[in-house]
Amino acid sequence: EGSSGFDFMNEKKGNAVADGMKTEGDPGGWTGKIVKRSFGRGVISYGKVLGWFPPEEGDDEEPEVLWHVLHADGDEEDLDEAEVREAVAWAEEAESGDEESLRQLEAARLADATDLKAKRQLELAERAHERELRLQNMLRD
Repeated sequence: EGSSGFDFMNEKKGNAVADGMKTEGDPGGWTGKIVKRSFGRGVISYGKVLGWFPPEEGDDEEPEVLWHVLHADGDEEDLDEAEVREAVAWAEEAESGDEESLRQLEAARLADATDLKAKRQLELAERAHERELRLQNMLRD
């Protein structure tokens, strides 16, 4: 369905869980919330908090919880408490926004972890195809 339908969330969530992401017991209650973020050149992106990472032990800095966000375009990021609070508040403000904002907000709400698996499988298939093409080219030369 493409990025507007978040066809790729399950795989990324599965990978993140394998990396230690938790989906239950969120200390901030942000898991499942919709976020709105601004990136370079005025790009606005909606996403969904898929889970959280507990503080890393042995870190020299003050250990902090990070929340894992998947955006509609497939980009991912980890946000600290202040960033996730701001992003969720901004998304909540968008609920009274224009038609395009509401459409993007709804797409983010429909996101779930099952969509990530398809994206990861597509990425792996593309890499395998590229390797196969390189190998064929080497064999021809």
